[in-house]
Amino acid sequence: VEGRAGGGWEAVTAEGRTERRGETRRADAEGLPCYLECHGTRNRGIYMRYGFREVGKYTYEVEDDEPGSAPYTEAFAMWRPPM
Repeated sequence: VEGRAGGGWEAVTAEGRTERRGETRRADAEGLPCYLECHGTRNRGIYMRYGFREVGKYTYEVEDDEPGSAPYTEAFAMWRPPM
């Protein structure tokens, strides 16, 4: 299922409940797995809490990043079966 970069996988409702985004709900309804790529170990951990597992890790170098920022240097391929 095609998603949006930076759109997030979950949202917090006004009542404070966490719910899945439409793309993931649709994939589950159709019995399809989900795939995404994320940057940073913090984001990887968030997705793992929701059933995604790491299926690949990519490292890279960032040149000419903004002064004073800490750039991501790794990305993770994540997959989860339909729920």
